[in-house]
Amino acid sequence: MSDAEFALRVRELADPSRGNADILVDDVSFLGSPFFQDGLAAQEVDRVVTRLGVAYFSAAGNSARNAYESINFAGNIDSAGIFAGTFHDFDPGAGADTRQQVTLDSGLSGFIFQWDDPFFTTNGVDTDLDIFLLEAGTGNILAQSTERNIQNQTPLEILQFDNTSAESIEAEVVINLFAGAEPGRIKIFIL
Repeated sequence: MSDAEFALRVRELADPSRGNADILVDDVSFLGSPFFQDGLAAQEVDRVVTRLGVAYFSAAGNSARNAYESINFAGNIDSAGIFAGTFHDFDPGAGADTRQQVTLDSGLSGFIFQWDDPFFTTNGVDTDLDIFLLEAGTGNILAQSTERNIQNQTPLEILQFDNTSAESIEAEVVINLFAGAEPGRIKIFIL
């Protein structure tokens, strides 16, 4: 179910002529919903709570240690000297650290990456960022997401990697500024 479909279902359940619900509860997540603004479902929830007086409760997911957020892109050159371009400095202290160490268990891992350009606009996205997952130590690319964000007007990259070994592996996340202006806030959820 998409964010838009969920918004429609909320509207139908709360509509006095249809569902007539006065309490709604959910426990769903939408991976492509905006992190830095309300998406379609959140806007509809606001509407039914405000206009119809519906009580709405949502199970708030929390990725805890499986998330990263920064309020400053802090562009820098690749600290390992392998790639050209501008990269996010994960530790904006002295020196550059453009690689975030992660441990990936056996199986499928997903990375949902967004920044503070607006969703749902025709010319609001002016930043194109890409996310790479590298093999620790070698810098070999394990997975990448390189959408053309300015062209598709969506500040979102989704990266998936399947660790087919029986053991956990060490990897590195790298964020590249492919085109446009440096963003303000960025956020990654690891699933």
